[in-house]
Amino acid sequence: NAIEENVPVCWLDLRDNKNIGDKGVEVIALALSKNHNLTGLDLIKCGCGELGTAALSDSLKDGNNTLKTILLQDKMSQNSIRSLGMLFASKTCSLQALYLWNCALTADLLEELCLSLRTNKSLTTLALSYNHIDDSGAFYLADLIFRNKSLLKLQLGANSFTTHTAGYFGV
Repeated sequence: NAIEENVPVCWLDLRDNKNIGDKGVEVIALALSKNHNLTGLDLIKCGCGELGTAALSDSLKDGNNTLKTILLQDKMSQNSIRSLGMLFASKTCSLQALYLWNCALTADLLEELCLSLRTNKSLTTLALSYNHIDDSGAFYLADLIFRNKSLLKLQLGANSFTTHTAGYFGV
């Protein structure tokens, strides 16, 4: 496995490989636990579901501290968000950027994600564009901004915010 062997590749872009699926993401996650070079992993539209996010989370909690950026664009379930939340709640988490574009994040999913990020000290970039987040989800994001002091960049483009949301983000 090339990732396990620590080849000099520092960014792996597997975008739009729908057939990778959970099984393939699990294999990649296992290899990540032995890799010390990879800093970025793009799994947009690769079929990463509950098993894949759980495997990625476990790998990043249990051994890999060089991966800094993950990009995902598959529908997220409660279990997927819970797995990511356990990663961000871990003191060993070193992930700095998480891109969850077009992942069908409901207010309930956002609440769970934001709760786990409240005390995280590694994440500096959170990108949640194209999720159709509405005012109820914006409330959790505003609370996250208030509580998390390491988050420097929050990308929220192409969502469903109204004038009411501006009040959440206003000073």
